[in-house]
Amino acid sequence: MATVQLNHRLSAWLLLFSILALWVAIRRVNVPQAVRRISNLLLAMLGVQVALGISTLLLAVPTALAAAHQAGAALLFTLALWTTHEPRRAQSSS
Repeated sequence: MATVQLNHRLSAWLLLFSILALWVAIRRVNVPQAVRRISNLLLAMLGVQVALGISTLLLAVPTALAAAHQAGAALLFTLALWTTHEPRRAQSSS
């Protein structure tokens, strides 16, 4: 169980640094406004997901909060995919 928690927390830190680095990189280049908005959503959802995860642990894993954390993971993954695909879509439409 301890190893699962360690891996989960390491994954959270990896996501935090990766998404923050992506967000900074997007700010430094000339990209369509849609890409900037989606990257903002991705960063915001990461904050929500981290808050949900910490709250879930501190409150001894209430089912509703744990389910919200799972749903947040799916939404975060969806936003990550959208963030990576939007530049191609925006480029092909211009």
